[in-house]
Amino acid sequence: MNTAATSARQAGRRWPVLAVLLFGAGCFATGAQVYLVREMLVLFAGNELCLGIIYTFWFAGIVWGAALGGRLARRLGASKPAASSAAVALVLACLGAVLLVRNWRALAGLAAGELPGLGELSLAALVAV
Repeated sequence: MNTAATSARQAGRRWPVLAVLLFGAGCFATGAQVYLVREMLVLFAGNELCLGIIYTFWFAGIVWGAALGGRLARRLGASKPAASSAAVALVLACLGAVLLVRNWRALAGLAAGELPGLGELSLAALVAV
């Protein structure tokens, strides 16, 4: 049996599973982004400056993640274990970010009703992203 033809058939079967997995991860990430931005707006009394800082760090995180993800993809290749691990890491990172933002007031030592300053806002956005 031709090994090239066999490996091509196996690769052809692998792509629909990876496509569904990545599509699901993208849907989850979109929902998590909306939820995380809303949580940060609540935490920081949601004004335009708050949105600007959140999105600045968010887009910087996208650039950094795309560069790192591209390097990892070239090194690991497109495989089910790599894609599955990335999806699990995405879920855990999103849950960690939401827990961090939810508990930021206690971690930063802010009193009830006290608004965080620009430094706390920037640090929270950087760490959460």
